[in-house]
Amino acid sequence: MAVNFQPAISKLVGVPVGGGEYIHPATFLLMCGYLVHVAAKADAGARADAKQLLDGILAAARTGGFSRADLLETLMSRNEKTDRLRRLAQAAVEAIGNTTAFLLVLRAAGADVGVDQ
Repeated sequence: MAVNFQPAISKLVGVPVGGGEYIHPATFLLMCGYLVHVAAKADAGARADAKQLLDGILAAARTGGFSRADLLETLMSRNEKTDRLRRLAQAAVEAIGNTTAFLLVLRAAGADVGVDQ
């Protein structure tokens, strides 16, 4: 997988996206959903990687007690941009835990996030 994150453990303020920039895990989840469900012209490999990450994130959220993953994915597939969608994405990542836990989920899904357990 082409995703290669190497943050210092002390800088875990979000998901590193390159150039020293970080985004909130819920934003990362929504970006994966966009690539999977909306960005039909995106590179097929990037879409496949995003699908693998999204599946891992939603599975971990379900394990953490998030029961609305199907609704979240349906709203993403409709390309909704609503407060409801953002609240569901936030609840999904909260079910996973803190940023380190989220990055470990990304690692388990195949991303090289450079985080030690």
